[in-house]
Amino acid sequence: MGILPGNNNKNPSGDFRQKIMLATVCFSMLMISLNSTIVCVALPTIAESYHVFADDASWVVLAYLLSLTGTLIIFGRLADVSSPKRIFITGLGIFGFFSFMSAFMPNLELLVAVRFCQGIGAAMLVSVGGIIVNRFLPQESAGKNLGLMTCAIAVGYVVGPPLGGFISSFLSWNWVFLISVPLAVIILLIASFIIPEIKKQKEEGLPIDLPASALFFAGMILSVVLLSYADHLIRNPLLMVLILAIAAACWVIFIRREKRSNCPLLPLHLLGSSGFALAILVCLGNAQMDAGSVYLYPFYLETGKDLSAWTSGLLILIFAAGMGVFGFLYGKISSKRSSEQISIIASVILLLSFAGALISMFSPGLFMIAVALFLGGSAIGLLTTANNHIVTAKTPPESQGVVWSMIMTISGLGSVTGIAVFGLLFSIFVGDTQKISELTQEINPGGFGVLFVYGMIVSILLIIANYILAGEKKDKNEGKNEFVKEEINT
Repeated sequence: MGILPGNNNKNPSGDFRQKIMLATVCFSMLMISLNSTIVCVALPTIAESYHVFADDASWVVLAYLLSLTGTLIIFGRLADVSSPKRIFITGLGIFGFFSFMSAFMPNLELLVAVRFCQGIGAAMLVSVGGIIVNRFLPQESAGKNLGLMTCAIAVGYVVGPPLGGFISSFLSWNWVFLISVPLAVIILLIASFIIPEIKKQKEEGLPIDLPASALFFAGMILSVVLLSYADHLIRNPLLMVLILAIAAACWVIFIRREKRSNCPLLPLHLLGSSGFALAILVCLGNAQMDAGSVYLYPFYLETGKDLSAWTSGLLILIFAAGMGVFGFLYGKISSKRSSEQISIIASVILLLSFAGALISMFSPGLFMIAVALFLGGSAIGLLTTANNHIVTAKTPPESQGVVWSMIMTISGLGSVTGIAVFGLLFSIFVGDTQKISELTQEINPGGFGVLFVYGMIVSILLIIANYILAGEKKDKNEGKNEFVKEEINT
């Protein structure tokens, strides 16, 4: 197989340089996912330091995730018409600078503003990370490379909370932000020399439709706020309707403008393909289950199983181990099974993991929940990598940048909505999340069963969706075979 556009059939960089390039991208993904979760455990300390309520302190995380999710697709489009290397290096500079600034903000408002800017730097890195790997590394190792990136994201995603707890306990919350600075500097220096430059053809006018970008960003932010705070906004119907109306208007105007644009942010024509649209929906559902699981299981272990935070954290590492191991092994598995087949298997494993968690409610000890955690992490690791491969395989080369950013944007939206849905169900059936620190044995442990059943329902929907995708690919392959037979006969 050949190399994707931007590379030659020969390996101009050499095998060693390609490995360093892959490691550079993987460590940047680890740094971003680590920064997304390491702050969570430090929030109570930050709230105490600034003398604010916990809800106010949550914006330290929310601002970062909103700017990251809302600008991904913009930088993805920019990567298609400009240099991925410049975007990557600029993103590292922004991310490292605002990581440093976050440690010294005198009040919460400035910290939230700085974290918002840091999220923009993270979006620049995420939007081009996959493009750099696809463009400069051999196509035949694409499955392995995606698996390594998934592994890196998994490590940062789940190691963040225990590391944040350790830093907050033995140092201070400021070091939670400073820990990313030296890593960002090292990656920036290596990337400056190791990543090749691509000369792009100059286009007339601006490469980005700025009004469309603003509409997309506003629609994304309002939609995320609406989904995240639905249980609170429902108490104020007028405000909820107002936010919904403005968000809907932003999306409608954005879509109309995109259809008339010669340089759209989103490849809306690809969504006309049922296979591509379905693969994107699978991406959304998988991200919901991923973030929802990481949100759900600590509460279940600490309140439902009455475990300490330290023991709960150790068990959550089992989830990370499964996710990392099978994300890494995807490259080897994909040589024997198609991505669609792997996605079906992963969805079945995800179903079994939630079923195991449900059974653990009625079984003593921790064996069953440990098995459920490992199965859940394994399923997420496999499904994430396989789905990324399916979506990129359905994408023309000229749209790979924006589609990769679309994948990450949908994943971010799925993470936010996953936490929102699981949080809403938790509040209704288990206890009030606003007073989670005051939860006692008076909570309804059986309510966790509702959340596990919800996970099983989504898993079944993922099985069906991936089965349809596999059938669609089989039909196309059979059609090609019939065409070849007709050509031979004639």
